[in-house]
Amino acid sequence: MKNVLIISNRVLSETDNNGKTLLNLIRKIPSKMVSQLYFYGSLPEVEGYNYFQISNKDIISGKINHKLRGRQVFPIKGEIQDNNRTLTEKYSVKRTAFKLLVRDLLWKNSWISEQLISWLDNIKPEYIFFMAGDAVYAYEICLWIKEKYQCKLFSYVTDDYILKRSQESFWEKNID
Repeated sequence: MKNVLIISNRVLSETDNNGKTLLNLIRKIPSKMVSQLYFYGSLPEVEGYNYFQISNKDIISGKINHKLRGRQVFPIKGEIQDNNRTLTEKYSVKRTAFKLLVRDLLWKNSWISEQLISWLDNIKPEYIFFMAGDAVYAYEICLWIKEKYQCKLFSYVTDDYILKRSQESFWEKNID
């Protein structure tokens, strides 16, 4: 069996929609062969997998301390935690195209770190399973890892990351 790296916004989960979807898709793969790089702030709850997290908070902190961007994280044993929800989840911050652009600009060339490279060198990914989302930086990270480690790439897209239009387009208004 080959080493699989999951790259996604959400961590594997028994409770979160995308996390549950991911977990169900990889259930038959031995957990020791699966690692996950993810970008939201919550900690893992599912044991047996190898996790590395880079969050928006890490990127902002990394603007000051360039050496610290992301870290290996471990599941919280015996409890499902919702106290680590992201600010977006806590305060219902609406995603807009402008906010996504600002976020992507903050992440631009700011995500790579010695910690990430060391973790990737250790897990030696051979396959990437990428749950594509609304973050341009995630695609950049995915492609960088694919090239550096010569991985095969598989992508999966869900509807959780589609921005709803706030108003009708020209075509919707003028074509009946």
